[in-house]
Amino acid sequence: MRLLLRSLISVLILIVIMQSCKVKKQQLPPATPFYYSLAELEVPQEALPLPGECKGWFPSFSLADQPRSEGCKTSIIDVAHNFMMITNEGSTAIPVYKVMEYRQVNGGFDVYRWYFSDQ
Repeated sequence: MRLLLRSLISVLILIVIMQSCKVKKQQLPPATPFYYSLAELEVPQEALPLPGECKGWFPSFSLADQPRSEGCKTSIIDVAHNFMMITNEGSTAIPVYKVMEYRQVNGGFDVYRWYFSDQ
């Protein structure tokens, strides 16, 4: 009986020690995006979407052949070209453009996210 009690106490002590040694998960703050200047966007100012709108942009197409801006919920593009989806998340006074760049590789796409603003 005494041996059983000692074993039980030893197990409880080990559990307490193990619990106190647990590594707590650290909550990282959300990453703040880096904003490039609008001059680096390489899309003419008149072709950029209005606040709340999206636009598909094809670097190899002329300005006249680019799709028009539209609501982001209806802006779906199914293509086999390199393209960018530009979303204006800012305002008329301070535009902030999120650009999802899709580059064709090995039958699929690599996706890059960029932010542009002169705020």
